[in-house]
Amino acid sequence: MHALMLTLRQDHANFMRLLHCVQCEIDALDQGVEGHTFNVSMILEVLDYIHTYPQQWHHPLEDALVAKLRAKGVDQAREVQWLMDEHQMLEHQAKVALKVYQHIASDSVVPRERVIEETRGFVHGQLAHIHRENARLYPLLMRHLTDQDWDDVAEALPKREDGLFGSLQRAQYQNLGAQLIRDAQLSQSKNQG
Repeated sequence: MHALMLTLRQDHANFMRLLHCVQCEIDALDQGVEGHTFNVSMILEVLDYIHTYPQQWHHPLEDALVAKLRAKGVDQAREVQWLMDEHQMLEHQAKVALKVYQHIASDSVVPRERVIEETRGFVHGQLAHIHRENARLYPLLMRHLTDQDWDDVAEALPKREDGLFGSLQRAQYQNLGAQLIRDAQLSQSKNQG
């Protein structure tokens, strides 16, 4: 399996971890969990990351790979084009959710129901898209693209810099990085216990 495919799969796993964090927060808000402080700053970091990183690297990579499929005359390339078209809708959805949380962070009143609805819609849309790509697009890429195709795409795209999961975590994601570490430790202690 080409390194780019491994990276795409890892990106999806990372996105799903982040979406799980958001889902846990919104579930706690929805259920009114006693003593739970709603972590707006963590959700803002997730929204910023999921809006920024895919737009700058993940989606352009997928678009370039689908273009390779089309250039090779792969019939199914047209069938997965709608997945690529979904990227704009997902970016819009992330912007809307980000604005909601920016209003909350600036002490504006946002109805609880709107926060829950926008957040659940965002999480559901992202997860559904990831699952569709994993099931339909990625197997198609692996079946039809040669190592040379993958190498050509890798050379044509700028090098990626992941500010959260890369080797140099950006300061803007430190709260989120700490949350992911706490979640991993909690999960590990549950598995050991």
